[in-house]
Amino acid sequence: MRLLAIDVGNTNISAGLFLNFGEPEEAWKVPNSSAPEEFWTEAARRLGPRFNELEAVGLSSVVKGLAERLAAGLREFYASCGLGEPPRVKVITKETEWPLPSAYKSGLGTDRMLAAIAASRLYGRPVIVVDIGSAVTVDLVDGEGVFRGGLILAGAGMRLRALAQFTSALPEVPIPDPQAPPPLIGTDTIGCMSAGVHYGMRLEIQGLVSAIQAEVGKTSVVLTGGGSRLFQEGRPKGWRLDPWLVLKGIYLLTVGEGDHARS
Repeated sequence: MRLLAIDVGNTNISAGLFLNFGEPEEAWKVPNSSAPEEFWTEAARRLGPRFNELEAVGLSSVVKGLAERLAAGLREFYASCGLGEPPRVKVITKETEWPLPSAYKSGLGTDRMLAAIAASRLYGRPVIVVDIGSAVTVDLVDGEGVFRGGLILAGAGMRLRALAQFTSALPEVPIPDPQAPPPLIGTDTIGCMSAGVHYGMRLEIQGLVSAIQAEVGKTSVVLTGGGSRLFQEGRPKGWRLDPWLVLKGIYLLTVGEGDHARS
C-alpha cells in the first residue's frame, strides 16, 4: 500500500512515504508552524507523481487539533488542484484501540504508543524505547507485550533555554551538533553548557536504561526521534537507532497490521 505517515510533534511535522512496512521510501521534516496548505504543497512537490498515487494517509499528533486540520487541508488541497477523490485518511488519537495492552493510567501520548508498537514488531520484547525530541521519553514494553510506562525528562533545547531563562549570566546556546560533540571539559561558559547538555543527556539516558534493565532483566533498546543522533556514534553495544519508528507505528495502525506487534 502506498501510504503517507505523518507525525506531528511539538517542534516538527515528520512525514514518510511507505510502500510496505519497513524503511520509508522518502521521509522529511518541516516545522509544525506550517499551515496545512503549505504542508500539502510541500508534500506534493517532494513526492511528484507519487503524490497522486497515495492510497492512504495516517495522521498522529501531540498538538491538539493539528492532525484534524491537516486531514481537512488534504481534502481542500485535492479539491483546489482538481485531483479527484483524496486518499483514505486515518487520524490516530488517544481513543484509538491499541494492539498492545497498557498499564498506563492516563495521559499517554500517541507518539509513545506508536513507537512502542513498531519497536515490539521490529526488535522483539521486552524492549525499551527511547524517544529523544523536545522532551525525552524512556518507555518499557515487557515480555508479555504490555506497555508499562516509563519516564519523561527535558530535551536538550528545553534544558538550554531553562539555563538561560532562570539565571542572570548564562546565555542562549544552540543545541550541540552530535556529529561534532564539544570537548568533555569546557573552557568557557558556552563550552561548559554545551558539554553539560551533550554528555549529561547521554549518561542520563544510559543510566536510566541500565536501571530499568537491572529491575526487569535483559531487554532490547531502540532509540528514535530527531535527537537520537546523540547516539549516532559510540552508543552502547546492541542499542539500535531507528529515527522513523513513530512513522512505522502509524503505518501499522493505518493498514490494520498493528496486531502483528503481538507476534
